[in-house]
Amino acid sequence: MRRTNILVTALVLLAGIYTIVSLSDRRGSGPEPLFPDFEAETAAIYMEASGEKVTLKKAAGGWTVPSEDSLPADPRGVEAILAKVADFSLKDRVSANPGKRSVYQVDTSGVFVSIVGEDGDTTAAFVVGKVGPDYQSSYVRDAWSDDVILATGYLRSMFDRGEMTWQDRLVFHYKPDEISMITISRGEEKYTLSPGAGGEWHIAAPESSACRQDRATRLVRMLSILRCEDFAGRLPMPAANVDAGDTTLWFATVGGNEHRLAFGSENEQQRVYFVKDDSDIVYLLSRIKVNQLLPSLSEMLPEEPGAAE
Repeated sequence: MRRTNILVTALVLLAGIYTIVSLSDRRGSGPEPLFPDFEAETAAIYMEASGEKVTLKKAAGGWTVPSEDSLPADPRGVEAILAKVADFSLKDRVSANPGKRSVYQVDTSGVFVSIVGEDGDTTAAFVVGKVGPDYQSSYVRDAWSDDVILATGYLRSMFDRGEMTWQDRLVFHYKPDEISMITISRGEEKYTLSPGAGGEWHIAAPESSACRQDRATRLVRMLSILRCEDFAGRLPMPAANVDAGDTTLWFATVGGNEHRLAFGSENEQQRVYFVKDDSDIVYLLSRIKVNQLLPSLSEMLPEEPGAAE
């Protein structure tokens, strides 16, 4: 009898241990992903909506848009896509009925997306459908099955930008206080701006002088996070006239980086062509913004007392 009680007690303990380990394993494994083979290290993303196809490919220097002269792709958009796909989970499944594809618009009316890994294998393929009932979620169907999940976020615009380009319009990205010197050349006029110990900007050349702080601050802020308005293509581009070299902006950073922008002709939309010295991409910026980037020396000088009266 005693031996039986010991055996029963041992079995109860083993069952308890098994239950604890089993629950621990379940908790540790987390929700089952919709695409178990998907990895963030991806080589290409293919998207198709309303007959329009977009391809994003990973190159040595970052993501590119092959259909648009292989210009740099918006890295933030790519990162958002990869993060969202990694978050797709079967715990959010709402349907496995193929007859409801049109209800959720995860049929041919949706956005088809496929993602290829670095080994060339497709690691995820899905269709983004209509917005969810709370307008803060979207239906997504696994293209390899009938599983439909309700994923967080309004996803259609993430994968289908419509007429908006996937190109990265960011030219520079610095903090304003990282810029340590600016030299502007406009024809025969050339001057240099530099910040003092207190952070206020002044004219350092051709003669040391005070300058308009409001205009210097606006220039620095605009230059530190400069975005183009469009792309004209790649060099050589004779019509851009960026090789003349009579209108330039050079700046240095506290980290030792140096950049030079060369401005050229103006197109029919009153946008000015410009290039930076480490790239063959030809950017476009409105004449108004170019004038803000290239103020004349007289515009930078402090106003004479009583001039505004």
